[in-house]
Amino acid sequence: MDYEIRAVMQHRVYYRKILSVDELKRRLIDVWCGLEQSILDEAIDQWRGRLRACVHAKGGHFEYSSSRIWQFYILIGKGNPR
Repeated sequence: MDYEIRAVMQHRVYYRKILSVDELKRRLIDVWCGLEQSILDEAIDQWRGRLRACVHAKGGHFEYSSSRIWQFYILIGKGNPR
């Protein structure tokens, strides 16, 4: 799962205390089913860039620009991802 999708899901699942495993399961399913297509599209676009960087580095170490991550958080209206 992409890091941005995980962050959005975490924010939406843990908005209040979870009292049981069954409640956690229900919330995870509800949040997953309710993700906006734009969030998924952005995650896919980010992976393409990461894959290109990996291929360019021939599988070695590479740095990926975090500017796209900031754009993503602005897109979903969450501001700072940390």
